[in-house]
Amino acid sequence: MRFPYMKNFIVRFLIAACLWMSGIVMHSKAQQVPDDVCAAAEMIDEGYEIYKNWERLRVIRIRPNPLNDRTPANVSLDSALIVKRFDTLRRLSEVPVYLDYRVFRFLEVYLIDNQDKTVGILSRAPLYIPMIEEMLDRHGLPIELKYMAVIESALTPTARSRSGAVGLWQFMYYTGRLYGLQINTFVDERRDPVRSTEAAIRYMKDLYAMFDNWLLAIAAYNCGPGNVRKAIRRAGTSTDFNKIYYYLPRETRGYVPAFMAAMYVMNYADRHGLFPDSVQWTWADLDTVHLDSPVHFASLAARLPVNKETLRALNPVYRRDYVPAVPPHHVVTLPYAAAAAFIEREDSVYAYQRRTYYQPQQGVVSAATARASYAPASGYRVVYYRVKEGDNLGYIADWFDCTVRSLQRWNRLRGHRIRTGQRLKIYVPRRRYQYYAAINAMTFEEKQRLLNVHATRRTSSRKSNCKNCYTVRPGDTLWEIANRYNLSVRQLKKMNKLYSNRLHPGQVLRVR
Repeated sequence: MRFPYMKNFIVRFLIAACLWMSGIVMHSKAQQVPDDVCAAAEMIDEGYEIYKNWERLRVIRIRPNPLNDRTPANVSLDSALIVKRFDTLRRLSEVPVYLDYRVFRFLEVYLIDNQDKTVGILSRAPLYIPMIEEMLDRHGLPIELKYMAVIESALTPTARSRSGAVGLWQFMYYTGRLYGLQINTFVDERRDPVRSTEAAIRYMKDLYAMFDNWLLAIAAYNCGPGNVRKAIRRAGTSTDFNKIYYYLPRETRGYVPAFMAAMYVMNYADRHGLFPDSVQWTWADLDTVHLDSPVHFASLAARLPVNKETLRALNPVYRRDYVPAVPPHHVVTLPYAAAAAFIEREDSVYAYQRRTYYQPQQGVVSAATARASYAPASGYRVVYYRVKEGDNLGYIADWFDCTVRSLQRWNRLRGHRIRTGQRLKIYVPRRRYQYYAAINAMTFEEKQRLLNVHATRRTSSRKSNCKNCYTVRPGDTLWEIANRYNLSVRQLKKMNKLYSNRLHPGQVLRVR
């Protein structure tokens, strides 16, 4: 009865003994492998890991240009020339530059394995690289950091990784919000080239302040500062990137070599026969316009010499072809010709099929736009006044015979600040429309003289038949006049239909 149990025990014991003996043999064989073979195996594994990391980068995921029938360039990598060029880059770069077999493998990926993707990057560079360079220079950071956008997104603002990182600089949701990028139904500032670059620069400043080493800061951008600190502790507090290399996450080990390779490729791709296919837009070909009202891309495309595809390409920040016109998201980037046409046809752009493309309940509402707007009843027309240098709301209210409060409500202004070139909506009596419309073309001195003429007319019309009147003298104020005749300022303004506190010498006021 016990024999089957004994048999199972003996079988299990023999199997365990065989496995133990085979482990000893394998261990002894592993110890006998020569060092050069181990190094070769490590390089093969590292080469596979580099290609795997490269495939994870967004460059591989960019579709090639369907119109590109270019045959692959026959590229040969001359090691001596590459070493010489890297030496030139090293002498011209504030970021430390090095060349090893990992960097060389990335050069093969850029220049041989994925030439179509590299050509696409070169074609997009004139649109984004000048803007990134200007912002890095303004903040005093090394210009070479612009190549991080190449390995992050292949200069594609709409790129999205499997982990959810988005945009030119591949910000995760919470990191983007931490650095002031707004993300909502209609807007994702991670896809805004300018705003995301500002956030990336602030992030890089913080990382460099932590490590005081650009290579470590670049690595931390990829894996986070916590992983870099952990690698430094494991390496014995060394801050040499090559010494902490194997303590970094496997993905980050390929990040800095990819940065070095991108720096080389963006400077010397033409020496290897790779050129941009076609550069449709450069940063210098574009202009921005400020919107006063929500608008759909379809309205812009219908009224301006620009199509929806171009609008999407130049304004990737807007997720659903809709500009909510909530500051700061009231700016649209357009080609110069379309920007000039927008200034001429702005009203018709807003009005084009408004009920079809604009539904108020879909707008992203902020405190600035939620305030009630005010428009007079029938009998008034709208005059658009373009703010000029030296103007303020007080002057404009006097010129158009309205109140500052009315200007604020008509234009949904939260304070008194206005900017040169801003377009203000002003409601004026329909019968005097031509008179007020002409003010927009006057100089400041002409508009000020207009006030004196206005005051003189009032004086001449009231002097003859007004017994309970007071003629304003230089230095008078509403409070002093009201106090003199036992009135409140509000009563005095109501009796004289005044909409501001400004008085003019010679002006006649009713005081009874």
